[in-house]
Amino acid sequence: MSGMDERTCALRNRLTRRAGEDQTGSMMRIETATVEANDAVADGYMVMALRSPRIARAARPGQFVHLRVPAPDSAVLRRPFSIFRAGESRIAILYKVVGIGTRAMASLDPGSETSLIGPLGNGFPEPGVSSHPVLVAGGYGVAPLAFLQSRCRRPGTVFLGARTACELVAVRDVRRQGWEVVLATEDGSRGVR
Repeated sequence: MSGMDERTCALRNRLTRRAGEDQTGSMMRIETATVEANDAVADGYMVMALRSPRIARAARPGQFVHLRVPAPDSAVLRRPFSIFRAGESRIAILYKVVGIGTRAMASLDPGSETSLIGPLGNGFPEPGVSSHPVLVAGGYGVAPLAFLQSRCRRPGTVFLGARTACELVAVRDVRRQGWEVVLATEDGSRGVR
């Protein structure tokens, strides 16, 4: 088969996939999710736990959801958020309150409902059993890596950074896994500078 035929075949396969299917064959879902918790975890950072059984069961580390923010007209678009944790029936997202949409999210109380699309994206490949995983993240960039860390079969090293100690996020979550954790802050207030 020539190179052109292979490309044509690959394109045909992509175009004929069922609607909503990602490259791994997983189906994305639109689901009404119920807020179970929405708690401050660091300076300006929140973790929202959402009851979303179908998305939670399908989620893999590195994937994300699009969340409809019940906010004023200027926040009509869905917002993408990495999946921070996923269990049997719920997911959690980590976010920083920075604008109108995330301020509206921060005001959601347990029992509130919102719409999710997900899980989206291809996710991360799992580290091999014989490898020593090394994860590096800063700020809310820790969200998908904390989820990946929870699925790794052997411990590794996590490097977490932030501008200040107050902005270090998810340190307890990461330490609970029994990994070596190296902290760094730009101002030297915690960990290395």
